[in-house]
Amino acid sequence: MGVKLTRRAPGWDGAMIAGNTLTLRCPIGLTYHQIFTEYNFTDGGVPVALETAVDDIRVMANGRPIWQLSAALLDKKNQYEGRAAAQGILTIDFDRYNLRTRPAEEFTQVGTGKGDDPTPLTTLTIELDINAASGVDGGTIASRLRQSEAANLAFIKKVRRFIHQFTGAGEVEIDDYPKGDLISAILLFESANDIDNLRLERDNFVMFDRTKELNARIETDGVRTPLANLYAYDTCEDGNGTDQLVTQGVNDLRLFITIDGAMSITSIIDYIGTIER
Repeated sequence: MGVKLTRRAPGWDGAMIAGNTLTLRCPIGLTYHQIFTEYNFTDGGVPVALETAVDDIRVMANGRPIWQLSAALLDKKNQYEGRAAAQGILTIDFDRYNLRTRPAEEFTQVGTGKGDDPTPLTTLTIELDINAASGVDGGTIASRLRQSEAANLAFIKKVRRFIHQFTGAGEVEIDDYPKGDLISAILLFESANDIDNLRLERDNFVMFDRTKELNARIETDGVRTPLANLYAYDTCEDGNGTDQLVTQGVNDLRLFITIDGAMSITSIIDYIGTIER
């Protein structure tokens, strides 16, 4: 595994102006664990909060998106996993943070540099959309790369976003998540009101059934930090990185969600699989 390096990334391309997209082109050669981005978005010299300044962040591998979510939800996801709030430094973590063993954490590292890799990663870029209504007209942004020696590209973490709307209280269902890759976690962000209970069934077999209160207690007793307006189904909540939800060959994967009022649920799912060709 070797000692980890922390090195300056190349500069971000693009002007820090509302409506623009900034791009970080990551060098190929070593293995990626984290990218730390120090930011200061301003409007007339006045700081603009991350959740106001930035809409989507995308991680692109070989020209295809493997991550897509808002900066605000990325920050909340990091806090749930045990990191501090961004406050000027936003973390993109290709590893799986806060697990009990190093091999489990680094299982999803992004290798870019072996010459004999049958599925090589040839480009890795980060795209950051500045909110068109944010008023951002300047500031600073710079990143540092936490890396290790070259390795083949194997299983990676793919962060996907899905949005579902529900009009009132009761038991609702989500049955259209893509299947095939492993699922490490499903984070359900509530726009309003509360999720009271979640039951997950795979091919009509109950895999998970918990109230929000019980779920939060188990997460706290494990390695996670429950947050307001978030219900998490997390196979790694106890720090064991060998447990994932298998969806290959599954006909039906369905969430039964008891909600106490109308809401939009934004699902941020950590899939684990190989890169799409």
